[in-house]
Amino acid sequence: MLEEIRGTGGSSKVNSFSFKTPSLKKLQLTNPNYNASVTLENTTAYPNLNEVNFSGSNLSNIKLNNLNITALNISNIRNPNSEITIQNCSKLKTFSYSNLNIRTLSFSDCYIKNLNFTNTNLTKLEITSKCRSTITINNVANLREITLNGFSEVTINNCSNL
Repeated sequence: MLEEIRGTGGSSKVNSFSFKTPSLKKLQLTNPNYNASVTLENTTAYPNLNEVNFSGSNLSNIKLNNLNITALNISNIRNPNSEITIQNCSKLKTFSYSNLNIRTLSFSDCYIKNLNFTNTNLTKLEITSKCRSTITINNVANLREITLNGFSEVTINNCSNL
């Protein structure tokens, strides 16, 4: 049974991925040559998937919906056209997102506490919190559109385009 997919090396551009592996526990696609779209949906298709790492890739669009993942790393994604959508991943506890250079981050039904976006190149941010957490947004110069729901405290500093 395949429990881990790791794509970390190689010099060829990868423009598409397709896999259905219910035994998969860990998915790691971290090569900067990976610029495909990735959609993972449905706990029945990926019932064992608990860790996803896209750090350092250039994935163009990431959609994660209705998964049992507990850890997600999207740090260092440097694709200014990328849109990342995370929905109904209620078991997500560890979320790494530093040094993002993407267009849109949309996050709903999250239970992550104390989010902090500093010096991140986002133009659109949408987050709905289920746990009354706090969020701090500092020095996000390109941020033009923001929608935040369910937070107990919101702090926004030095976002000149809002």
